[in-house]
Amino acid sequence: MEWIHELAIKRKSQRSTVFIVGTMDSARIQEFLRLNHDEILLPTGFEYAEIIQYNMLNGKVLKKRKWSEPFESKWDVVELDEPPLSYIDSLIRRRTTLAIIYYVYTEEQALQLSNALLEWSLDVDEKIYGIHSTVVVFTSNTELFPQVLRKFCYVMNIPPSTPLERKNLLERLVNEIIEGYRLSKGNKDIIKRLKPTAEIVVASAGLDLHMVEAATSESIMMERALKPEYYTKYKIDYLKEYGIEYIEPKFGFEAVGGYERLKQYIRERIIDLIRNPKEAEWYGLTPPKGIIMFGLPGTGKTHLAKALAKEIKLPVLKIDAATFLRGIVGETEKRIKLVRNLIENFSPAIVFIDEIDQLTMARGRVMATDSGVSRRLTNMLLDWFGDRDRESIIIGATNFISDIDPAFLRPGRTDVLIPVLLPDFNARKEIFHIHTQVLRNIPLASDIDWDELAEKTFMMTGAEIEAIIIEAAFNAKKDKKKVSQKHLLNAIESMQLNIEERSRDFKRFLNEAKKIGFINRKFLDDLVNEYTTVERSKTKAFVEYL
Repeated sequence: MEWIHELAIKRKSQRSTVFIVGTMDSARIQEFLRLNHDEILLPTGFEYAEIIQYNMLNGKVLKKRKWSEPFESKWDVVELDEPPLSYIDSLIRRRTTLAIIYYVYTEEQALQLSNALLEWSLDVDEKIYGIHSTVVVFTSNTELFPQVLRKFCYVMNIPPSTPLERKNLLERLVNEIIEGYRLSKGNKDIIKRLKPTAEIVVASAGLDLHMVEAATSESIMMERALKPEYYTKYKIDYLKEYGIEYIEPKFGFEAVGGYERLKQYIRERIIDLIRNPKEAEWYGLTPPKGIIMFGLPGTGKTHLAKALAKEIKLPVLKIDAATFLRGIVGETEKRIKLVRNLIENFSPAIVFIDEIDQLTMARGRVMATDSGVSRRLTNMLLDWFGDRDRESIIIGATNFISDIDPAFLRPGRTDVLIPVLLPDFNARKEIFHIHTQVLRNIPLASDIDWDELAEKTFMMTGAEIEAIIIEAAFNAKKDKKKVSQKHLLNAIESMQLNIEERSRDFKRFLNEAKKIGFINRKFLDDLVNEYTTVERSKTKAFVEYL
Protein backbone atom coordinates (compact mmCIF):
# COMPACT_ATOMS: atom_id res chain seq x y z
CA MET A 1 0.00 0.00 0.00
CA GLU A 2 2.90 2.35 -0.68
CA TRP A 3 0.81 4.20 -3.25
CA ILE A 4 -1.80 5.10 -0.59
CA HIS A 5 0.95 6.41 1.66
CA GLU A 6 2.25 8.57 -1.22
CA LEU A 7 -1.24 9.88 -1.97
CA ALA A 8 -1.83 10.69 1.71
CA ILE A 9 1.39 12.69 2.03
CA LYS A 10 0.67 14.68 -1.14
CA ARG A 11 -2.89 15.47 -0.01
CA LYS A 12 -1.95 16.51 3.51
CA SER A 13 0.74 18.79 2.07
CA GLN A 14 -1.92 20.38 -0.21
CA ARG A 15 -0.08 19.27 -3.38
CA SER A 16 -3.42 19.25 -5.19
CA THR A 17 -7.11 18.72 -4.60
CA VAL A 18 -7.34 16.30 -7.54
CA PHE A 19 -5.46 13.00 -7.84
CA ILE A 20 -5.43 10.89 -11.01
CA VAL A 21 -4.45 7.29 -10.25
CA GLY A 22 -3.47 4.95 -13.07
CA THR A 23 -4.46 1.31 -12.56
CA MET A 24 -6.48 -1.35 -14.40
CA ASP A 25 -6.89 -3.38 -11.22
CA SER A 26 -10.37 -3.27 -9.69
CA ALA A 27 -8.85 -4.68 -6.49
CA ARG A 28 -6.94 -1.40 -6.06
CA ILE A 29 -10.20 0.56 -6.15
CA GLN A 30 -11.77 -1.71 -3.54
CA GLU A 31 -8.61 -1.38 -1.46
CA PHE A 32 -9.03 2.41 -1.45
CA LEU A 33 -12.77 2.30 -0.77
CA ARG A 34 -12.17 0.23 2.40
CA LEU A 35 -9.83 2.79 4.00
CA ASN A 36 -10.44 4.97 7.01
CA HIS A 37 -10.22 8.06 4.81
CA ASP A 38 -10.41 10.61 7.65
CA GLU A 39 -7.31 9.18 9.28
CA ILE A 40 -5.36 8.64 6.05
CA LEU A 41 -6.06 11.79 4.02
CA LEU A 42 -7.01 14.60 6.41
CA PRO A 43 -4.97 16.67 8.85
CA THR A 44 -5.68 16.22 12.57
CA GLY A 45 -9.00 17.76 13.60
CA PHE A 46 -10.73 17.32 10.23
CA GLU A 47 -13.19 14.67 9.13
CA TYR A 48 -15.13 14.11 5.94
CA ALA A 49 -18.75 15.22 6.06
CA GLU A 50 -19.41 13.30 2.86
CA ILE A 51 -17.67 10.44 1.08
CA ILE A 52 -19.12 9.57 -2.30
CA GLN A 53 -18.19 7.29 -5.18
CA TYR A 54 -19.09 7.76 -8.85
CA ASN A 55 -18.98 4.70 -11.12
CA MET A 56 -18.50 5.96 -14.70
CA LEU A 57 -19.50 2.64 -16.23
CA ASN A 58 -23.02 2.47 -14.81
CA GLY A 59 -23.43 6.15 -13.86
CA LYS A 60 -24.33 5.37 -10.24
CA VAL A 61 -23.39 7.65 -7.35
CA LEU A 62 -23.12 6.12 -3.87
CA LYS A 63 -22.82 7.86 -0.51
CA LYS A 64 -21.00 6.35 2.44
CA ARG A 65 -22.72 5.93 5.79
CA LYS A 66 -21.00 6.64 9.11
CA TRP A 67 -18.23 4.30 10.28
CA SER A 68 -20.48 2.79 12.94
CA GLU A 69 -22.60 1.12 10.27
CA PRO A 70 -21.92 -2.52 9.23
CA PHE A 71 -19.44 -2.85 6.37
CA GLU A 72 -21.82 -4.54 3.97
CA SER A 73 -24.42 -1.75 4.17
CA LYS A 74 -22.27 1.36 4.41
CA TRP A 75 -22.97 2.70 0.89
CA ASP A 76 -26.38 4.08 -0.20
CA VAL A 77 -27.44 4.90 -3.76
CA VAL A 78 -27.98 8.63 -4.31
CA GLU A 79 -31.03 9.49 -6.43
CA LEU A 80 -29.99 12.52 -8.47
CA ASP A 81 -32.04 15.16 -10.28
CA GLU A 82 -28.87 16.74 -11.73
CA PRO A 83 -25.74 15.48 -13.54
CA PRO A 84 -23.30 13.59 -11.25
CA LEU A 85 -20.47 16.11 -11.78
CA SER A 86 -22.75 19.02 -10.80
CA TYR A 87 -23.70 17.13 -7.64
CA ILE A 88 -20.04 16.48 -6.80
CA ASP A 89 -19.14 20.13 -7.52
CA SER A 90 -21.76 21.45 -5.10
CA LEU A 91 -20.62 19.07 -2.34
CA ILE A 92 -16.85 19.60 -2.51
CA ARG A 93 -17.28 23.38 -2.36
CA ARG A 94 -19.67 23.43 0.63
CA ARG A 95 -18.55 20.62 2.91
CA THR A 96 -15.36 18.60 3.47
CA THR A 97 -15.96 15.89 0.88
CA LEU A 98 -14.04 12.99 -0.63
CA ALA A 99 -15.22 12.16 -4.15
CA ILE A 100 -13.96 8.89 -5.63
CA ILE A 101 -14.47 8.53 -9.39
CA TYR A 102 -13.52 5.25 -11.07
CA TYR A 103 -13.70 3.04 -14.16
CA VAL A 104 -12.41 5.78 -16.51
CA TYR A 105 -11.36 3.60 -19.45
CA THR A 106 -11.85 5.70 -22.59
CA GLU A 107 -10.85 9.11 -23.95
CA GLU A 108 -14.54 10.01 -24.13
CA GLN A 109 -14.96 9.37 -20.39
CA ALA A 110 -11.78 11.33 -19.64
CA LEU A 111 -13.00 14.30 -21.70
CA GLN A 112 -16.31 14.30 -19.81
CA LEU A 113 -14.34 14.79 -16.61
CA SER A 114 -11.51 17.03 -17.78
CA ASN A 115 -13.12 20.49 -17.50
CA ALA A 116 -14.45 19.78 -14.01
CA LEU A 117 -11.14 18.30 -12.84
CA LEU A 118 -9.20 21.30 -14.17
CA GLU A 119 -11.55 23.72 -12.42
CA TRP A 120 -11.31 21.79 -9.15
CA SER A 121 -7.53 21.51 -9.29
CA LEU A 122 -7.09 25.23 -10.02
CA ASP A 123 -9.65 26.12 -7.31
CA VAL A 124 -9.42 29.84 -8.05
CA ASP A 125 -11.49 30.92 -5.02
CA GLU A 126 -9.67 28.37 -2.78
CA LYS A 127 -12.89 27.00 -1.34
CA ILE A 128 -11.95 23.38 -2.03
CA TYR A 129 -8.44 23.76 -0.60
CA GLY A 130 -9.76 25.61 2.43
CA ILE A 131 -12.13 22.87 3.56
CA HIS A 132 -9.77 20.02 2.47
CA SER A 133 -12.11 18.42 -0.06
CA THR A 134 -10.46 15.85 -2.31
CA VAL A 135 -11.21 14.20 -5.67
CA VAL A 136 -9.53 10.87 -6.52
CA VAL A 137 -9.94 9.51 -10.06
CA PHE A 138 -9.04 5.93 -11.00
CA THR A 139 -8.27 5.40 -14.69
CA SER A 140 -6.82 2.62 -16.80
CA ASN A 141 -4.41 5.11 -18.40
CA THR A 142 -3.45 8.53 -17.06
CA GLU A 143 -2.46 9.54 -20.61
CA LEU A 144 -6.17 9.66 -21.50
CA PHE A 145 -6.32 13.09 -19.83
CA PRO A 146 -4.95 16.26 -21.47
CA GLN A 147 -1.41 17.24 -20.56
CA VAL A 148 -2.46 20.65 -19.25
CA LEU A 149 -4.79 18.95 -16.75
CA ARG A 150 -2.10 16.51 -15.62
CA LYS A 151 0.13 19.50 -14.88
CA PHE A 152 -2.23 20.81 -12.19
CA CYS A 153 -3.40 17.45 -10.78
CA TYR A 154 -1.19 14.96 -8.98
CA VAL A 155 -0.77 11.96 -11.28
CA MET A 156 0.47 8.60 -10.05
CA ASN A 157 0.67 5.17 -11.68
CA ILE A 158 0.34 2.17 -9.39
CA PRO A 159 2.48 -0.88 -10.20
CA PRO A 160 0.35 -4.00 -10.74
CA SER A 161 1.67 -5.54 -7.52
CA THR A 162 4.75 -5.64 -5.32
CA PRO A 163 6.35 -8.89 -4.07
CA LEU A 164 5.18 -8.12 -0.52
CA GLU A 165 1.61 -7.45 -1.67
CA ARG A 166 1.51 -10.71 -3.61
CA LYS A 167 2.98 -12.65 -0.69
CA ASN A 168 0.41 -11.18 1.72
CA LEU A 169 -2.45 -11.80 -0.71
CA LEU A 170 -1.39 -15.42 -1.32
CA GLU A 171 -1.10 -16.09 2.41
CA ARG A 172 -4.52 -14.57 3.06
CA LEU A 173 -6.17 -16.60 0.28
CA VAL A 174 -4.54 -19.84 1.44
CA ASN A 175 -5.49 -19.21 5.08
CA GLU A 176 -9.09 -18.59 4.06
CA ILE A 177 -9.14 -21.91 2.19
CA ILE A 178 -7.54 -23.80 5.08
CA GLU A 179 -10.08 -22.34 7.51
CA GLY A 180 -13.00 -22.72 5.09
CA TYR A 181 -12.32 -26.40 4.47
CA ARG A 182 -11.25 -26.94 8.10
CA LEU A 183 -7.95 -28.47 7.06
CA SER A 184 -5.97 -29.72 10.05
CA LYS A 185 -2.66 -31.38 10.79
CA GLY A 186 -4.05 -34.53 9.23
CA ASN A 187 -3.96 -32.74 5.86
CA LYS A 188 -0.24 -31.92 5.96
CA ASP A 189 0.35 -32.80 2.30
CA ILE A 190 -2.39 -30.48 1.06
CA ILE A 191 -1.31 -27.65 3.38
CA LYS A 192 2.29 -28.04 2.17
CA ARG A 193 1.21 -27.84 -1.49
CA LEU A 194 -0.77 -24.69 -0.71
CA LYS A 195 2.16 -22.88 0.90
CA PRO A 196 3.01 -19.66 -1.03
CA THR A 197 6.70 -20.23 -1.79
CA ALA A 198 9.18 -17.65 -3.10
CA GLU A 199 8.85 -19.36 -6.50
CA ILE A 200 5.11 -18.61 -6.59
CA VAL A 201 5.67 -14.97 -5.54
CA VAL A 202 8.15 -14.59 -8.42
CA ALA A 203 5.93 -16.48 -10.87
CA SER A 204 3.07 -14.04 -10.22
CA ALA A 205 5.24 -10.93 -10.86
CA GLY A 206 3.69 -8.49 -13.33
CA LEU A 207 0.11 -9.57 -12.57
CA ASP A 208 -2.22 -7.22 -10.74
CA LEU A 209 -3.84 -8.30 -7.48
CA HIS A 210 -7.08 -9.31 -9.16
CA MET A 211 -5.25 -11.59 -11.62
CA VAL A 212 -3.09 -13.06 -8.82
CA GLU A 213 -6.25 -13.93 -6.91
CA ALA A 214 -7.91 -15.43 -10.00
CA ALA A 215 -4.84 -17.51 -10.95
CA THR A 216 -4.48 -18.72 -7.35
CA SER A 217 -8.11 -19.81 -7.19
CA GLU A 218 -7.82 -21.59 -10.53
CA SER A 219 -4.63 -23.40 -9.49
CA ILE A 220 -6.13 -24.58 -6.20
CA MET A 221 -9.38 -25.62 -7.88
CA MET A 222 -7.63 -27.70 -10.54
CA GLU A 223 -4.52 -28.96 -8.72
CA ARG A 224 -5.25 -28.54 -5.00
CA ALA A 225 -1.83 -26.83 -5.00
CA LEU A 226 -0.12 -23.61 -6.08
CA LYS A 227 1.48 -24.20 -9.50
CA PRO A 228 3.63 -21.58 -11.32
CA GLU A 229 2.18 -22.48 -14.73
CA TYR A 230 -1.22 -21.03 -13.81
CA TYR A 231 0.33 -17.60 -13.22
CA THR A 232 2.34 -17.96 -16.44
CA LYS A 233 -0.87 -18.64 -18.39
CA TYR A 234 -2.40 -15.41 -17.09
CA LYS A 235 0.73 -13.52 -18.17
CA ILE A 236 0.62 -15.07 -21.65
CA ASP A 237 -3.05 -14.18 -22.15
CA TYR A 238 -2.69 -10.67 -20.73
CA LEU A 239 0.38 -9.67 -22.77
CA LYS A 240 -1.03 -11.21 -25.95
CA GLU A 241 -3.68 -8.49 -25.98
CA TYR A 242 -0.88 -5.95 -26.54
CA GLY A 243 0.96 -7.93 -29.21
CA ILE A 244 3.60 -9.19 -26.76
CA GLU A 245 4.51 -12.87 -26.56
CA TYR A 246 5.55 -14.13 -23.11
CA ILE A 247 8.15 -16.92 -23.28
CA GLU A 248 9.91 -18.91 -20.58
CA PRO A 249 12.89 -20.41 -22.49
CA LYS A 250 13.53 -24.13 -22.00
CA PHE A 251 17.09 -24.33 -23.35
CA GLY A 252 20.29 -22.40 -22.72
CA PHE A 253 23.62 -22.42 -24.57
CA GLU A 254 23.68 -26.22 -24.50
CA ALA A 255 21.14 -26.02 -27.35
CA VAL A 256 23.16 -23.53 -29.42
CA GLY A 257 25.29 -25.50 -31.84
CA GLY A 258 28.85 -24.22 -32.32
CA TYR A 259 29.59 -20.51 -32.11
CA GLU A 260 31.91 -21.13 -29.14
CA ARG A 261 33.79 -17.83 -29.44
CA LEU A 262 30.51 -15.94 -29.76
CA LYS A 263 29.02 -17.66 -26.71
CA GLN A 264 32.16 -16.94 -24.70
CA TYR A 265 31.98 -13.26 -25.66
CA ILE A 266 28.32 -13.13 -24.55
CA ARG A 267 29.21 -14.82 -21.25
CA GLU A 268 31.97 -12.31 -20.53
CA ARG A 269 30.27 -9.13 -21.74
CA ILE A 270 26.66 -9.81 -20.73
CA ILE A 271 25.93 -12.86 -18.59
CA ASP A 272 28.73 -12.47 -16.03
CA LEU A 273 27.89 -8.80 -15.43
CA ILE A 274 24.21 -9.60 -14.88
CA ARG A 275 24.94 -12.59 -12.62
CA ASN A 276 27.59 -10.72 -10.59
CA PRO A 277 26.55 -7.04 -10.45
CA LYS A 278 28.64 -6.26 -7.34
CA GLU A 279 31.83 -7.55 -8.95
CA ALA A 280 30.99 -5.57 -12.09
CA GLU A 281 30.42 -2.43 -10.01
CA TRP A 282 33.81 -2.90 -8.30
CA TYR A 283 35.42 -2.64 -11.75
CA GLY A 284 33.27 0.33 -12.71
CA LEU A 285 31.13 -1.76 -15.08
CA THR A 286 27.35 -1.86 -15.38
CA PRO A 287 25.23 -4.73 -16.72
CA PRO A 288 24.17 -4.07 -20.34
CA LYS A 289 20.64 -2.85 -20.99
CA GLY A 290 20.72 -2.69 -24.79
CA ILE A 291 21.96 -5.44 -27.14
CA ILE A 292 21.63 -5.78 -30.91
CA MET A 293 22.26 -9.06 -32.74
CA PHE A 294 22.69 -8.80 -36.50
CA GLY A 295 23.33 -11.31 -39.23
CA LEU A 296 21.90 -12.95 -42.33
CA PRO A 297 18.34 -14.35 -42.09
CA GLY A 298 18.17 -17.77 -40.42
CA THR A 299 21.45 -17.57 -38.51
CA GLY A 300 19.71 -18.18 -35.17
CA LYS A 301 19.49 -14.70 -33.62
CA THR A 302 16.11 -15.42 -32.02
CA HIS A 303 17.29 -18.80 -30.75
CA LEU A 304 20.45 -17.20 -29.36
CA ALA A 305 18.46 -14.48 -27.54
CA LYS A 306 16.19 -17.08 -25.90
CA ALA A 307 19.20 -19.15 -24.85
CA LEU A 308 20.81 -16.04 -23.34
CA ALA A 309 17.60 -15.38 -21.38
CA LYS A 310 17.64 -18.96 -20.08
CA GLU A 311 21.28 -18.56 -18.98
CA ILE A 312 20.37 -15.54 -16.82
CA LYS A 313 17.02 -17.05 -15.75
CA LEU A 314 14.79 -14.33 -17.16
CA PRO A 315 11.59 -14.59 -19.23
CA VAL A 316 11.40 -13.21 -22.76
CA LEU A 317 8.84 -10.61 -23.84
CA LYS A 318 8.89 -10.92 -27.63
CA ILE A 319 7.69 -8.07 -29.81
CA ASP A 320 7.43 -8.47 -33.55
CA ALA A 321 8.21 -5.05 -35.03
CA ALA A 322 5.64 -5.35 -37.83
CA THR A 323 2.86 -6.25 -35.40
CA PHE A 324 3.94 -3.48 -33.06
CA LEU A 325 3.79 -0.89 -35.86
CA ARG A 326 0.36 -2.07 -36.97
CA GLY A 327 -0.81 -1.58 -33.43
CA ILE A 328 0.15 2.08 -33.23
CA VAL A 329 -0.37 3.54 -36.71
CA GLY A 330 -3.05 6.21 -36.44
CA GLU A 331 -2.78 6.33 -32.66
CA THR A 332 -0.93 8.75 -30.42
CA GLU A 333 2.13 8.25 -28.22
CA LYS A 334 -0.23 7.04 -25.50
CA ARG A 335 -0.17 3.54 -26.94
CA ILE A 336 3.64 3.41 -26.97
CA LYS A 337 3.91 4.64 -23.39
CA LEU A 338 1.30 2.12 -22.29
CA VAL A 339 3.26 -0.77 -23.83
CA ARG A 340 6.53 0.53 -22.37
CA ASN A 341 5.01 0.76 -18.89
CA LEU A 342 3.51 -2.69 -19.30
CA ILE A 343 6.90 -4.15 -20.19
CA GLU A 344 8.57 -2.51 -17.21
CA ASN A 345 5.89 -3.95 -14.93
CA PHE A 346 6.92 -7.45 -16.06
CA SER A 347 10.63 -6.73 -15.69
CA PRO A 348 13.33 -7.75 -15.02
CA ALA A 349 12.92 -9.51 -18.35
CA ILE A 350 14.50 -9.78 -21.78
CA VAL A 351 12.57 -7.71 -24.30
CA PHE A 352 13.27 -9.29 -27.69
CA ILE A 353 12.38 -7.11 -30.67
CA ASP A 354 12.61 -9.00 -33.94
CA GLU A 355 13.28 -6.96 -37.08
CA ILE A 356 14.21 -4.01 -34.91
CA ASP A 357 15.33 -2.08 -37.98
CA GLN A 358 11.63 -1.50 -38.77
CA LEU A 359 11.26 0.43 -35.50
CA THR A 360 14.63 2.19 -35.53
CA MET A 361 14.95 3.09 -39.20
CA ALA A 362 17.60 5.64 -40.15
CA ARG A 363 15.95 9.02 -40.62
CA GLY A 364 17.16 9.33 -44.21
CA ARG A 365 15.18 6.20 -45.12
CA VAL A 366 11.84 7.47 -43.75
CA MET A 367 9.45 8.38 -46.57
CA ALA A 368 8.83 12.08 -47.16
CA THR A 369 5.08 11.39 -47.02
CA ASP A 370 5.35 10.12 -43.46
CA SER A 371 2.91 11.99 -41.21
CA GLY A 372 5.40 12.32 -38.37
CA VAL A 373 4.50 9.04 -36.68
CA SER A 374 7.94 7.56 -37.47
CA ARG A 375 9.77 10.58 -36.07
CA ARG A 376 7.74 10.56 -32.85
CA LEU A 377 8.17 6.79 -32.53
CA THR A 378 11.94 7.12 -33.03
CA ASN A 379 12.22 9.81 -30.36
CA MET A 380 10.21 7.80 -27.85
CA LEU A 381 12.23 4.65 -28.52
CA LEU A 382 15.50 6.59 -28.18
CA ASP A 383 14.26 7.81 -24.81
CA TRP A 384 13.35 4.26 -23.75
CA PHE A 385 16.61 2.71 -24.94
CA GLY A 386 18.58 5.42 -23.14
CA ASP A 387 16.75 5.04 -19.83
CA ARG A 388 19.38 3.53 -17.53
CA ASP A 389 16.84 3.08 -14.72
CA ARG A 390 14.72 0.59 -16.64
CA GLU A 391 14.83 -3.00 -15.47
CA SER A 392 14.20 -4.51 -18.89
CA ILE A 393 17.09 -5.68 -21.08
CA ILE A 394 16.34 -4.93 -24.72
CA ILE A 395 17.70 -7.32 -27.34
CA GLY A 396 17.03 -6.38 -30.93
CA ALA A 397 17.61 -8.62 -33.94
CA THR A 398 18.06 -7.41 -37.49
CA ASN A 399 19.12 -8.67 -40.89
CA PHE A 400 19.88 -5.09 -41.98
CA ILE A 401 22.13 -3.32 -39.50
CA SER A 402 22.80 -0.49 -41.98
CA ASP A 403 19.10 0.47 -41.90
CA ILE A 404 19.20 1.32 -38.19
CA ASP A 405 19.52 4.95 -37.13
CA PRO A 406 23.10 5.36 -35.81
CA ALA A 407 21.65 7.12 -32.75
CA PHE A 408 20.39 3.72 -31.54
CA LEU A 409 23.82 2.12 -31.89
CA ARG A 410 25.63 4.55 -29.61
CA PRO A 411 26.91 3.37 -26.22
CA GLY A 412 24.31 4.10 -23.56
CA ARG A 413 21.51 2.89 -25.82
CA THR A 414 23.15 -0.18 -27.32
CA ASP A 415 25.86 -1.53 -25.01
CA VAL A 416 26.77 -4.65 -26.98
CA LEU A 417 26.69 -5.29 -30.73
CA ILE A 418 26.75 -8.99 -31.59
CA PRO A 419 27.52 -10.06 -35.17
CA VAL A 420 26.12 -13.54 -35.88
CA LEU A 421 28.05 -15.13 -38.75
CA LEU A 422 27.08 -18.14 -40.79
CA PRO A 423 27.76 -21.39 -38.87
CA ASP A 424 31.15 -22.89 -39.67
CA PHE A 425 31.87 -26.59 -40.27
CA ASN A 426 31.99 -27.46 -36.54
CA ALA A 427 28.85 -25.47 -35.79
CA ARG A 428 26.93 -27.18 -38.60
CA LYS A 429 27.86 -30.60 -37.17
CA GLU A 430 26.54 -29.56 -33.77
CA ILE A 431 23.39 -28.03 -35.26
CA PHE A 432 22.58 -31.35 -36.94
CA HIS A 433 23.09 -33.14 -33.60
CA ILE A 434 21.08 -30.63 -31.54
CA HIS A 435 18.11 -30.57 -33.93
CA THR A 436 17.95 -34.36 -34.07
CA GLN A 437 18.83 -35.33 -30.50
CA VAL A 438 18.27 -32.31 -28.18
CA LEU A 439 15.48 -30.08 -29.47
CA ARG A 440 13.88 -33.13 -31.09
CA ASN A 441 14.33 -36.86 -30.59
CA ILE A 442 14.53 -38.14 -34.17
CA PRO A 443 15.28 -41.84 -34.74
CA LEU A 444 18.57 -42.03 -36.67
CA ALA A 445 20.07 -44.91 -38.62
CA SER A 446 23.59 -46.09 -37.78
CA ASP A 447 25.10 -44.75 -41.01
CA ILE A 448 24.93 -41.02 -40.14
CA ASP A 449 28.15 -39.21 -41.11
CA TRP A 450 28.12 -35.82 -39.40
CA ASP A 451 31.28 -34.64 -41.18
CA GLU A 452 29.81 -35.29 -44.63
CA LEU A 453 26.60 -33.48 -43.67
CA ALA A 454 28.56 -30.47 -42.39
CA GLU A 455 30.60 -30.31 -45.60
CA LYS A 456 27.55 -30.64 -47.86
CA THR A 457 25.80 -27.75 -46.05
CA PHE A 458 28.60 -25.21 -46.59
CA MET A 459 27.30 -21.65 -46.15
CA MET A 460 23.86 -22.83 -45.05
CA THR A 461 22.16 -21.28 -42.03
CA GLY A 462 20.90 -23.03 -38.92
CA ALA A 463 17.31 -22.51 -40.12
CA GLU A 464 18.11 -24.21 -43.43
CA ILE A 465 19.73 -27.16 -41.65
CA GLU A 466 16.61 -27.49 -39.49
CA ALA A 467 14.47 -27.52 -42.65
CA ILE A 468 16.71 -30.25 -44.11
CA ILE A 469 16.23 -32.40 -40.99
CA ILE A 470 12.46 -31.99 -41.08
CA GLU A 471 12.35 -32.87 -44.81
CA ALA A 472 14.48 -35.97 -44.18
CA ALA A 473 12.21 -37.02 -41.30
CA PHE A 474 9.12 -36.73 -43.53
CA ASN A 475 10.75 -38.90 -46.19
CA ALA A 476 11.88 -41.47 -43.61
CA LYS A 477 8.35 -41.62 -42.24
CA LYS A 478 7.04 -42.28 -45.74
CA ASP A 479 9.58 -45.11 -46.09
CA LYS A 480 8.72 -46.31 -42.55
CA LYS A 481 12.43 -46.33 -41.66
CA LYS A 482 14.80 -44.47 -39.38
CA VAL A 483 16.32 -41.28 -40.80
CA SER A 484 19.39 -42.34 -42.75
CA GLN A 485 22.34 -40.57 -44.35
CA LYS A 486 20.60 -40.95 -47.71
CA HIS A 487 17.46 -39.21 -46.44
CA LEU A 488 19.53 -36.28 -45.21
CA LEU A 489 21.68 -36.02 -48.37
CA ASN A 490 18.56 -36.08 -50.56
CA ALA A 491 17.07 -33.31 -48.45
CA ILE A 492 20.28 -31.25 -48.79
CA GLU A 493 20.21 -31.71 -52.56
CA SER A 494 16.59 -30.58 -52.71
CA MET A 495 17.54 -27.34 -50.93
CA GLN A 496 19.60 -26.21 -53.98
CA LEU A 497 21.46 -23.39 -52.27
CA ASN A 498 23.01 -20.81 -54.62
CA ILE A 499 26.47 -20.65 -53.03
CA GLU A 500 27.67 -17.75 -55.18
CA GLU A 501 24.71 -15.61 -54.15
CA ARG A 502 25.07 -16.61 -50.50
CA SER A 503 28.78 -15.77 -50.62
CA ARG A 504 27.97 -12.29 -51.95
CA ASP A 505 25.38 -11.75 -49.20
CA PHE A 506 27.85 -12.89 -46.56
CA LYS A 507 30.59 -10.56 -47.81
CA ARG A 508 28.11 -7.67 -47.92
CA PHE A 509 27.14 -8.42 -44.32
CA LEU A 510 30.80 -8.41 -43.22
CA ASN A 511 31.50 -5.14 -45.03
CA GLU A 512 28.49 -3.49 -43.35
CA ALA A 513 29.63 -4.79 -39.96
CA LYS A 514 33.07 -3.24 -40.42
CA LYS A 515 31.52 0.16 -41.10
CA ILE A 516 29.71 0.32 -37.75
CA GLY A 517 31.48 2.89 -35.63
CA PHE A 518 30.71 1.34 -32.25
CA ILE A 519 31.41 -2.33 -32.93
CA ASN A 520 34.22 -4.25 -31.21
CA ARG A 521 36.37 -4.56 -34.31
CA LYS A 522 38.87 -6.99 -32.75
CA PHE A 523 36.06 -9.36 -31.80
CA LEU A 524 34.59 -9.14 -35.30
CA ASP A 525 38.00 -9.87 -36.87
CA ASP A 526 38.50 -12.83 -34.52
CA LEU A 527 35.13 -14.30 -35.56
CA VAL A 528 35.87 -13.88 -39.25
CA ASN A 529 39.39 -15.34 -38.95
CA GLU A 530 38.11 -18.34 -37.01
CA TYR A 531 35.33 -18.94 -39.54
CA THR A 532 37.62 -18.81 -42.58
CA THR A 533 40.31 -20.92 -40.89
CA VAL A 534 37.87 -23.71 -40.02
CA GLU A 535 36.19 -23.67 -43.42
CA ARG A 536 39.48 -23.72 -45.34
CA SER A 537 40.63 -26.78 -43.41
CA LYS A 538 37.34 -28.70 -43.51
CA THR A 539 35.55 -27.74 -46.74
CA LYS A 540 38.38 -27.46 -49.26
CA ALA A 541 36.06 -27.88 -52.23
CA PHE A 542 34.53 -24.49 -51.48
CA VAL A 543 37.66 -22.43 -50.72
CA GLU A 544 37.04 -20.19 -53.77
CA TYR A 545 33.91 -18.77 -52.10
CA LEU A 546 35.68 -17.63 -48.91
